Amino acid sequence: MVDETPLQSSPEFARDSECLTTTAVARKGEPVANALQTIEPKAEATAPPQTRSQRAIWFAIEAVAILFWLYALMKVFVFDLDNYLVARFLPSYQHLLAFKFPVLLGVVAVALLLVRKKWLIGPCIYTALYPFIVVLWKIPKFLFKQPNQCSRGVARRS
Repeated sequence: MVDETPLQSSPEFARDSECLTTTAVARKGEPVANALQTIEPKAEATAPPQTRSQRAIWFAIEAVAILFWLYALMKVFVFDLDNYLVARFLPSYQHLLAFKFPVLLGVVAVALLLVRKKWLIGPCIYTALYPFIVVLWKIPKFLFKQPNQCSRGVARRS
């Protein structure tokens, strides 16, 4: 069995960097010059752990963004759902659909007055830019996490 003891603050082997910590380990009976170096990633001290409530809030914001953009794309390219639903179930209120935008603008203005601006503006910007976030961040992140498909099943030719 090999006894490994870490060296304490040796300037030859200890490096300070932003993301890596080098630790020198000397085996019993070996000189310090032959010590093994192990490089370990530093723990992120800046990012606090996410709580369940934070994850639930971001899940809700993500769901709202997805639903908003599905509704917008469906309304523009496929089918006018709100006009259909009002005409089908509340035909006497169909004239109120003309005031949909001013009412929505008023609801957002009242929400900005009642809630802290950073709590409402951040999710609104996230929702507005969601297609760009998906195309420029989420899809590339997903693709880079996938294993390399080009190297599978390729036989070497000599």
